[in-house]
Amino acid sequence: LKDNNLKTIADLQEKISTLQSQNKKISQDIKVKTQRIETLHQCLVYADIIKANRKVYEEWKGNPFLFKDSFYNTHQEEIDKYQRAKGRIEKLSGESALKPKSWKKEIESLEQEIKNLNRQSQLIKDEYEQINHIKYAVKTVNDDYGIDLSIEIDKAIKRGEKPSVIAQIKKYQEQQEAYEKRKEKTKNYYRNEER
Repeated sequence: LKDNNLKTIADLQEKISTLQSQNKKISQDIKVKTQRIETLHQCLVYADIIKANRKVYEEWKGNPFLFKDSFYNTHQEEIDKYQRAKGRIEKLSGESALKPKSWKKEIESLEQEIKNLNRQSQLIKDEYEQINHIKYAVKTVNDDYGIDLSIEIDKAIKRGEKPSVIAQIKKYQEQQEAYEKRKEKTKNYYRNEER
């Protein structure tokens, strides 16, 4: 409790909410970076297709008008592949230029950022586990002493506590109830599996 500077249930609840929002933001950042990496990998694949078919495409473009159609009919597959790949790169990257070295460098950078974000996420998860242990201890103490949070909420209202404090206690109570329901559901599931 001292390490996390938690003195009340409201502090505990606020800490939980903060950790959850931090982890959610990290997850969103990772998702965005992962999507960008996938896009860059697609650009690299299309760049390879363009390189493989460039010679035929440029020969077709350089042909005089009279021979263009016959050359196209002969090499239609290569020319179409080139044009489709060029169009996909423009759509994915917003540019027509091929920049494989730049894309590879960006992929490496994004992968390193994802590693750092995963480390941060793990630290938050570890801290959340500590907080969750505190929640368990609070529940155990409340059960041992017969403390009902609904009654405590009523007392807080009568004492004139701030609405935010009361809301935090209610939120804590709701989370505890949801946790207990999930726990019971899991137990029932495994009991039924054993049968």
